[in-house]
Amino acid sequence: MRRVGLLLCAVVLLAACDDGSHSAARTGRLVHTEHLGDISPQILPVLLDAAGVPARLELRYRIGIYRIRYTTVDPDDNVVEVSGAIFIPLNAPPAPVASTQHGTQSLRENVASVAPLIYGADALLLAAEGFVACSPDYLGLGSSTAPHPYLHADTSAATVLDGIRAAIQFCRERAIALDGDLFLAGYSQGGYVTLAAQRAIEAGAPLDLTLSAVASLSGAYDLVGIVDTMLRNPADEDVVLASYFVTAYNRLYGWDRLDEIFSPRYAGHVASLFDGTRSFAAIQAALPPTVGELFNPAFVARYLRREEPAVLAAIADNALLDWTPQTPLRLYHGSADTTVPYANAVTALQTYQQRGAPDVALVTLEGVDHVGGISAAIGPTLEWFRSLRR
Repeated sequence: MRRVGLLLCAVVLLAACDDGSHSAARTGRLVHTEHLGDISPQILPVLLDAAGVPARLELRYRIGIYRIRYTTVDPDDNVVEVSGAIFIPLNAPPAPVASTQHGTQSLRENVASVAPLIYGADALLLAAEGFVACSPDYLGLGSSTAPHPYLHADTSAATVLDGIRAAIQFCRERAIALDGDLFLAGYSQGGYVTLAAQRAIEAGAPLDLTLSAVASLSGAYDLVGIVDTMLRNPADEDVVLASYFVTAYNRLYGWDRLDEIFSPRYAGHVASLFDGTRSFAAIQAALPPTVGELFNPAFVARYLRREEPAVLAAIADNALLDWTPQTPLRLYHGSADTTVPYANAVTALQTYQQRGAPDVALVTLEGVDHVGGISAAIGPTLEWFRSLRR
């Protein structure tokens, strides 16, 4: 997650919980659309070559690109508007829908609805191959100025599902035929968001499509294990992600404890860094180089002794190990990934298999780190999705 901006600069990103209690009449309503233009699929090989991404493409369709706004819910269950992008294969036969979830972003403008050729490259690929592809910006990014609920499962899933509902409405209003199938894919934070959405769909969230396949690239699932690993390694350099996560949960769960959790030098200004106006580099410059310097050692010691039950409970409640995936699921993960540790994917696989998941597999990307995970997994993901289309 931390270094995803490097790959985004290379112009490609394979992005981008509703529990059924939010009706489509209340959320998932398409509020606004704006046609951003049409592009030829021939631009996509150029983008992939520039990024050094190996992938066999089956480019068939010119793509219509639209910015949308739609309704969803915030963490307090208020109906709010968020943004995203929809990519339409022009003159295509009845199409499956694909939703692609993007990796961690701190700048509000680094999303597909603002820069679709960069932050929607994953959806562009799928649309050129005949998918109606949607890319949600997430709450707090794009047009939304709310605080971003980073790695909050329910809100993340709701934003995705409501984006899909809005895409269905968009297609119905324009007589764009769909074949009824849905595919989900996401990278890094987007991998987490993707599985949160899958869990919500399989728990019965109403959606007029059938989930066919899910691909998660370098995603976080075992949040408790990931946090333990980070806090036990004071030399860990993922300070931006750690700060993003803690400040979001401090707000979501009303802890009001940043002065206890962070070191005194940083506690007073960490939360202000994540207002949607700062790049990763700018945030990094305002933080210490290591996790050991960022956090209050007394808090870390208490947490690792399991003497912070409220904090532990919030993290555990947002982990994605408490369900049994029913839809075919592929976890792509680099064996050299330390940002989102490979062991987290192994734990997820073992947990799902022990719970009786019928079709889940871990695809190990040997020697690949977190940043490299996206380019290594794009090709296999496309191939797998192609094999499952009607």
